[in-house]
Amino acid sequence: MLKLFRQKKLGVKLLLFAIVFMVGAGMLLYLVPGLGGGSLALTDSQGVLAQVGNSVVTQVEVNRLVQQQVRQLGGDNDIFRRFLLESTVEGLINRRLVEYEAEQLGLQVSSAELAKRLQEISIFYPDGNFVGADSYTRLVQQQYNRSVPEFEQGVRRQLLVNKLITWVRGGVTVSPTEVEQEYRRRNERVRIQYVLFLPGTYEKQLEPSEDDLRAFYERNRDRYLLPERRSVRYVPVDFFTLQQRVQVTPEELEAFYQSRRQDFQVSERVRFRHILFLVVQPDERAAVREKAEGVLARLRRDADFAALAREHSEHEDSKEQGGEMDWIQRGQTVPALENKLFALPADSAPELVETSYGFHLVQVLAHQAERSLPLEEVRGQIEPFLRQRTVQDQALAQAQQIVEAVRAGQSLQQAAQADEWPVLESPLFSRQQVLPEFGENFDFQGAAFRLPTETAGQPDAPVSEPVGLPTGFVVMQLKEVSRTHTVEFGDVRAQVESGFRQERGVELAQEAAQQLVGEAGGSGNLASAARRSGLEVKTSPLVNRETTLPDLGPVSRIAATAFNLPVGQVSEAQQVAGKWVAFRVLERTEADLGRLEEERDTLRAQLLEKKRSLHWEIFQQSLRKRRQADGVLKLNQAAINRILGRR
Repeated sequence: MLKLFRQKKLGVKLLLFAIVFMVGAGMLLYLVPGLGGGSLALTDSQGVLAQVGNSVVTQVEVNRLVQQQVRQLGGDNDIFRRFLLESTVEGLINRRLVEYEAEQLGLQVSSAELAKRLQEISIFYPDGNFVGADSYTRLVQQQYNRSVPEFEQGVRRQLLVNKLITWVRGGVTVSPTEVEQEYRRRNERVRIQYVLFLPGTYEKQLEPSEDDLRAFYERNRDRYLLPERRSVRYVPVDFFTLQQRVQVTPEELEAFYQSRRQDFQVSERVRFRHILFLVVQPDERAAVREKAEGVLARLRRDADFAALAREHSEHEDSKEQGGEMDWIQRGQTVPALENKLFALPADSAPELVETSYGFHLVQVLAHQAERSLPLEEVRGQIEPFLRQRTVQDQALAQAQQIVEAVRAGQSLQQAAQADEWPVLESPLFSRQQVLPEFGENFDFQGAAFRLPTETAGQPDAPVSEPVGLPTGFVVMQLKEVSRTHTVEFGDVRAQVESGFRQERGVELAQEAAQQLVGEAGGSGNLASAARRSGLEVKTSPLVNRETTLPDLGPVSRIAATAFNLPVGQVSEAQQVAGKWVAFRVLERTEADLGRLEEERDTLRAQLLEKKRSLHWEIFQQSLRKRRQADGVLKLNQAAINRILGRR
């Protein structure tokens, strides 16, 4: 595809703010700068989990990012959410530390480096061509929910972090000896003779008595617990209701517009259509020119430009649109074409332009001088953002007011009535139970299970901090607790029998494997001992540590024994992926060092990346300890424990 229209510098930066926390495809943390600056106190009421210098990590920030990951990855349960919460909290703290350290080292990102990185984002440069300033601004808002300045600042922060990563990892090397050791490890081969003992085989042979099952039930009563359930009274401060109440005044619009005038400056630009005649070989140029001039003559005789573009143009991105291109600014195409386009008035006759690509028949459709967009033209962009920002700010503020009012002595009902919010009651629910009104979001359940159990049902029971949900914020008070209790044997007899069979099947498989090893140990003849017991003996091909055997699984699970046991000896019984196995080493071959040179560069690159990643992890761990010791990193452990559900 012809990369004809290529941006060399950033275009207009129209302000399209949004405050929804985003992660890209994977998790674009670099697009998420800190949600605030300044010296915020590390208090639970502020929801601040950690502070690095003047940058903070907040509970709202973590919850938004976790919820986005849940939507992207699909599925949700308590364990999965706990993992996401822990990794997100740690990841954001480390992120702030790394950004702080990069700045302390004096690392900087130039405008050219920023522009180059933006050109690598395919949605802005499909087929290498810039989408245009208006489309760029719209895509930033739609894909990242941020204004152009915020988005570009996020990209700068990521580039800054990348520079620090490069600096830290740059001194790591891999020696020839390390490469040879890795080559040997990967290319050693072993052949084994093995016998598998499957627990399922022994389960089928069991005939447990009622006494066996009851004894198993008593030993494992904790398996048959009905989990604790809770119900709460809660006040939903929802965004939808506030949207009906919030109005953006003309004064607010004007003030916001005036404070951001630079973001509404539009550079000179032209919109045009063209027909491209490519020159592939130098000796073709004269013939191609003649063809282009022939089509130009037809255009000047009032032939249909769009029809001729579809017939003749070799610019695949525009020919089906009759040759029409989006708006371009200076610096977005080759100089010869740019000079002609910006010199022509709108609706002028078609012109022939020669460039290194070939010949272009161009006609300017519109030509706009540099200008500032008036408020009326951008009102539709500013007003929704201001309303959304106000709604979210007011929702959090009103939820916090309810919390403070209850702590000052009011009842939850009285505190909610101040702003006409209802007080609702939930049914009993477990920590992992999905509540239809909150969908797959488990923040509500987590907050309920962090409330003190002993306060359930008390009129002056403490309330939670505001809990952020996709629909708004809630403040809750514990109403009732149904304690964890054991389900009686008769109600879970089927589960008890299944558990008994599984556990006893594993034990019997282990016993049989150990018995076979004992019988074969003296002679080392695993096959003879197995045949006497009527067991099937299998023989593997020559395998390395990365091989997976269909019935045994990854060889890596027994590699420590298989690659160190002398040829002819029998292993101890080993458990592999729920099975038990006994094996004898039949053959072992060393790596062929004659082929090392063929793989040396690849092995070295792989080992180097592995060592660099480890070096970076160690650096981050050391950085965290150092900055925590010197007070740059402050952790609000109470708030962290609260959001992670730790007691």
